[in-house]
Amino acid sequence: MSIKIKSDVKCSDCLYSHSSEGENYCWLDLLGHGKVTKVFFEEPVGSGKWTLYDDNWWITHCNVINHSDNLYDSHMKAFVLPGRFARLLFVFEDLVQMEPNELFYRLEADYFRVKSYCHSK
Repeated sequence: MSIKIKSDVKCSDCLYSHSSEGENYCWLDLLGHGKVTKVFFEEPVGSGKWTLYDDNWWITHCNVINHSDNLYDSHMKAFVLPGRFARLLFVFEDLVQMEPNELFYRLEADYFRVKSYCHSK
């Protein structure tokens, strides 16, 4: 693990898996767009205020969004379904930009399950 895990993060696996200094959303490689190069969030939705996710924001993300047994549902409610509190924009190596959808979070949930990340023991 090349990033420094801060003590205030609820699940260090979450931070490591999202960080560009860690696994950098490696489960999204399956989409065929290359590696994730940047992730932005807009909050509140429709505000036009886009912020680049960095490790400090990933700590907030990992502490606010459930990454245990309800990872898929918590991400869908937060970032995809009507009533979501924020929008995300992923930028990939081949310059594809896209908002996440169901597949993003199914892949993440499967990855976290296989790796036993953030699950209660």
